[in-house]
Amino acid sequence: MGARDEKDRGIFLSRGVSLRIANIQMIFGPDGAITMPDPLVQVSLSMTPFWLEIALSHLAAARRSHEAMLGAAARWDEPEIGQALEAEFVAGMQAIVAACTALDALYASVKLHVDLPAETIQAWRGKRTPRYAQVAEVLRRAFKMKSGTPEHGEVCSDRSIDSAVGRRIRPPTFRSP
Repeated sequence: MGARDEKDRGIFLSRGVSLRIANIQMIFGPDGAITMPDPLVQVSLSMTPFWLEIALSHLAAARRSHEAMLGAAARWDEPEIGQALEAEFVAGMQAIVAACTALDALYASVKLHVDLPAETIQAWRGKRTPRYAQVAEVLRRAFKMKSGTPEHGEVCSDRSIDSAVGRRIRPPTFRSP
């Protein structure tokens, strides 16, 4: 295919892109002439599937590293055990952060379509409701999930992210034999 004139290019849509066309009007003048103002064209990109793919890719890498660590442990190859453990930790941290980011991206996409009463939003601000609780409530309303599921909002709370990035981690506890 050859190059096209810029005016003929149109709109390119790829995976994850949503298209919205609004303000379509036909105006009939007194002389019968029809005019059509330009419509409002909006595109948006949901990052959720991309973050999920990243999370799954890192989960697979963590599993491979875990298998490598088990093999090295069976041979008691200390340098290889250390390398495999480090690779597993790194891939696992990346999987956790990507999965939490995917959930947050889903929340951002869904939030626009959920009817939240103004009182609820004001109460959240007044009570300083944690973000994970707000995310859980929006997703619960959007997908008609039952209320009160234990820990349903804490899957990707700040505590999960803190653990993944090394904040607020307790020192290990050693036991005597």
